[in-house]
Amino acid sequence: MARVIVAGYIVRFPMGGLVWTHLQYVLGLARLGHQVYFLEESGWPDACYHVARNVMTDDPSYGVDYLARLMERFGLGDRWAFRDQSGRFYGLPREAVDEVIAEAEVLINISGLSWFDGFAHVPSKLFVDENPAFTQIRAAQGDAWLCHLLDSHDLLFSYGCNIGQPGCSLPTTGYEWHPARQPLVMNLWPFTYDPQAERFTTIMSLRPYEPIEYQGQVYGHKDVEFQRFLDLPRHTPQPLEVAVSVSGEQQEALQGAGWHWVDAMDVSRDVDRYRAYIRGSRGEFSIAKNAYVRSRSGWFSDRSASYLACGKPVLLQDTGFGDWLPTGKGLLSFATLEQAVEGLARINADYQAHCRAARRLAEEYFDSDRVLGELLGLAGIR
Repeated sequence: MARVIVAGYIVRFPMGGLVWTHLQYVLGLARLGHQVYFLEESGWPDACYHVARNVMTDDPSYGVDYLARLMERFGLGDRWAFRDQSGRFYGLPREAVDEVIAEAEVLINISGLSWFDGFAHVPSKLFVDENPAFTQIRAAQGDAWLCHLLDSHDLLFSYGCNIGQPGCSLPTTGYEWHPARQPLVMNLWPFTYDPQAERFTTIMSLRPYEPIEYQGQVYGHKDVEFQRFLDLPRHTPQPLEVAVSVSGEQQEALQGAGWHWVDAMDVSRDVDRYRAYIRGSRGEFSIAKNAYVRSRSGWFSDRSASYLACGKPVLLQDTGFGDWLPTGKGLLSFATLEQAVEGLARINADYQAHCRAARRLAEEYFDSDRVLGELLGLAGIR
């Protein structure tokens, strides 16, 4: 078995969905028997979100404490380190981190937001792009930092599974992008059938950063797409809920259109609360980022994969994911308001069958044993 480093982003933003995204890699690799370490650095000033104080700061104490308790909970208390803005190490000391890196066979670098001295010498360096469209367009525009980062890795993976395929408008800029799927440790997402569950839900942010323009097209965020479906609750008897952090005025607009609203920060305050919210839902209805839809990137949400794993049917805006992921039972796509209304009705008409199909999809396409085995296989690790 191999010594594997996962470089990611937990201390800096210790919120449920993002933490799960990275944690699944760590736990999944450990499950396969690999010696896995999680390494993270601050990267830039005021990079750490302190949940209790609701501020961005150089102080990593909240995230460090959270990560330490999380890794201890899963039996990996001595398998992590964080380097803060001043160069101080938490978890493993600097000397131990240097030794881990020197002996590592594989680096899995999620989003490329952490880089330690010595990473360049790891034999197999894998970059995982969580944000298709924005990454590829920035590279095509000549972003020097990003291009250097991509050039520093041996294999590039993206959740934009259609990149380089006919129908996807994203530039490859000479890079070979391998399709990636979010790994799920399935026993952490047990099948939860509850025919009395009332609401289709989702958890999202509307516009976390600025849109990007490429060849005369603007590639934006969920705020663009959500407006197209704002009136959906008026066209279906199915109760719909969205967990999103918005202004008071935006909240009134959502509720005025018939949406149930909860604060995304409250739902995502820790991994258990985030998972409980998904398990308590009837299913997921969600739109996608405008960039993913416009480019037909084939993106599929790690959050939606978690709904599927719990046996919660997913109705997700079409990004081209049907090119590689079966739809029709357990998972449906939509492009118009009418298709969204029809999809909700189809799921509710045969709800138990859709729930069981959702779980089967997750087992076949997102089980960490399979996903990470294939990922490492491309790096020559068995």
